[in-house]
Amino acid sequence: ALGGLPEEAWSHHASRQPGFQYAHSNIYCSDASRLASACPAYATACRWFEREGLTWFEAAFGCRGRVVVSASWYREGDYSTPHCDLGDLRRVAFVWHLTGEWDERSGGDLVWCSPHRRFAPSFNTLFLFPVHGASHHFVQPVAAGTPRAHRRLAINGWFCCEDEAWEAAVGSAGLSEAAVQMLHTWTQ
Repeated sequence: ALGGLPEEAWSHHASRQPGFQYAHSNIYCSDASRLASACPAYATACRWFEREGLTWFEAAFGCRGRVVVSASWYREGDYSTPHCDLGDLRRVAFVWHLTGEWDERSGGDLVWCSPHRRFAPSFNTLFLFPVHGASHHFVQPVAAGTPRAHRRLAINGWFCCEDEAWEAAVGSAGLSEAAVQMLHTWTQ
């Protein structure tokens, strides 16, 4: 569904600032209603994360929050450098890979920095992880010559809540072992 959207539906973003560099294209959920007829599955996914996904987050962590959702397309040469997603009250990040027929030689892996692990994009795979100062990850550059028909697509974003609510929900030590285990179990 996302792969069928025309290139002009996507907004390309790039930054070469010290500390974090990236290049990729996005469609934000605020644009989903505009694209509902062209891609009803994306509009449905946005609604799911904004309703059921947010309900899960609030029940799991005991704090009222909000969710930020977008679709991403990493084209040939697109990438992100290591970063940890801190900011904007982000607490739990998600990446739902929707890439089909991906050749691992094309790059585009989600790479976790510590411990070092690589995850090739694969269809219908969901990653959830807590956002904190040590949650560094990046996306390998998509290789030159990757066929345009093979798009590295994902729906990604963050569950967010206020500092005070987060502290009350998980304590000053951060996520409990039970919450980390729940995140781990939910992503398997």
